[in-house]
Amino acid sequence: MRAYHCRAEQMRARPPRLILITEQTIAGDQLLPRASACLRAAQPGMVALQLRDRQLSARQRIDLGRALGAECRRWGQFLVVNERVDLALLLEADGLHLPEQGVSAAEARALAPTLWLSAACHELPAVSGSPRAELPGAQLDAWLVSPVISPRKGRSALGVAGFQALSVALTAAAREDGQA
Repeated sequence: MRAYHCRAEQMRARPPRLILITEQTIAGDQLLPRASACLRAAQPGMVALQLRDRQLSARQRIDLGRALGAECRRWGQFLVVNERVDLALLLEADGLHLPEQGVSAAEARALAPTLWLSAACHELPAVSGSPRAELPGAQLDAWLVSPVISPRKGRSALGVAGFQALSVALTAAAREDGQA
């Protein structure tokens, strides 16, 4: 068993309280020093750093992922890779974040059974209309919900009522799976 499998188990036992998402188009060459400062400022195990940066070439993303992974391990934090199961495994990441459209949680779990898994949820039908296997439990460790307060990328905000309905649906699903 590799060390990163143990780290993913640590994430499940005590999920990170903060998730930082990389965006090199905004941070530029300050991404690594800023990320390192944030990782250092938090207690170990409190932060997941999510490597997103889809606009980068595969080589650039691998190099950035290796540098960010080293910083995460240096400061006792977690590395999560966006979307790419192969990249998460190559970088020995602790977790994988799935977009709404792409590899399903069941497929990701089959390919990388030990990784901590999160998925994006941008609207209620993504959860309430999903097949049972896509609800949390054996498949996902967390949902990242957005936008809640204000519109983003052409999507309407869920609002408090939408967020509450989503919370009720996810709590009920977790109870059915014996997790709540």
